[in-house]
Amino acid sequence: EEARPFVYVLRKGRFEILKKFEDSTQVIDVLKKGDLLGIRAILTHKPYLGAARATRSSILIKIPEDIFLDYMERFPRVALFFARGFAAGLPVIHVQEKV
Repeated sequence: EEARPFVYVLRKGRFEILKKFEDSTQVIDVLKKGDLLGIRAILTHKPYLGAARATRSSILIKIPEDIFLDYMERFPRVALFFARGFAAGLPVIHVQEKV
């Protein structure tokens, strides 16, 4: 699936991140309140690595790509946070309540 021009913040609920393999679909991560979805697709302009599925009633905040990227430019510490995660080869999913 093509990358969407949004970053999503999970404000309430729970999501599973699913990845399709040759013979099955597996849960590769579970997201909770405060976690982000779509960061990698926004920063790399590549398709999502998997699909997201709500496992309970959830609330997402949808942040347009241009606003998110502008925020990273205005607050270099935020950009550094994501750069460190990518440099370490770790999925950048969870953030603290206050950045």
